[in-house]
Amino acid sequence: MMQLSFVRRSALAALVAVVGLAMASCAGEPAEGAAPPETAQVAPEDQGGADDADGDGGAFTEEELEGRLVSSFPADVPLYDGEVLSSLAVLSESADRPEWNATIGTGDAIDAVDASIRDAYSTGGWEIRTDMKLGAGAQLIAHSAAYIVSITYMDSGGVTINYGVSPK
Repeated sequence: MMQLSFVRRSALAALVAVVGLAMASCAGEPAEGAAPPETAQVAPEDQGGADDADGDGGAFTEEELEGRLVSSFPADVPLYDGEVLSSLAVLSESADRPEWNATIGTGDAIDAVDASIRDAYSTGGWEIRTDMKLGAGAQLIAHSAAYIVSITYMDSGGVTINYGVSPK
């Protein structure tokens, strides 16, 4: 239970960081369609995607789940192939836009996780714009034509990866 509380606090911190970055990010970038990266994906049962949430609250549903991905998580945001620990879909209070968070756990080595994430967010229309080392892990901020994603991963007896996603 103590670990879940830490995961939730980490997820919230990453989500807050993404919101701040999204608000301060460059507007007016090219609206090119980004092809999904060729990487392992965690597939939710029912993909709603950002089309359901056009910024006005449309059909977007806020939800928080443990053990699986929320249905509206964008299908074109690559996730490491691991166990979904928790996920969240909320409307931003400041912009009334959808935001997502997913926490993935894996027993894979941190070097393998790092290489896979960097590869997934360096191809298929994605670009890593911020890269910070965090002890036995990293925090990356990646952009595509449609999304800004904050990815934080650490090795503390198993690798935990947290994704905070905001539409541009």
